[in-house]
Amino acid sequence: MQHVPPVPGPDAKATGETLKEILTSLTTGVPIAEQPDEEKWPDVIARLQVEGRIAEISEEVWYYFLEVLPPKLLRGSWFCFAEGQEPLKILWRKQGKFFGRQLTWDETHRLCDATGLPKDYGYL
Repeated sequence: MQHVPPVPGPDAKATGETLKEILTSLTTGVPIAEQPDEEKWPDVIARLQVEGRIAEISEEVWYYFLEVLPPKLLRGSWFCFAEGQEPLKILWRKQGKFFGRQLTWDETHRLCDATGLPKDYGYL
């Protein structure tokens, strides 16, 4: 089994962070890259790969990521996507709009700690 990248800061268990607190920190308070009209697929992917920024996406893009591979996490109106052992993307819908955010390894590990998702999810 390959090595999972280390967590640079304290994990959610150590800080007592709740899942709700983590989700709030990941889905609010950072810049939102609005979805341009008639955006081409490579541009959608490029916007979704920027860490520290929320990307507004279309409903079709949201469903693509939901259906192309089984989600690593699926809870209510949000889910996490990864093709393998890479940082998660979190995608959610709120008030009729759809969003995605590329997580860092630290954010990914915090979410894993809070949900019980094994940190080696890409090898399962």
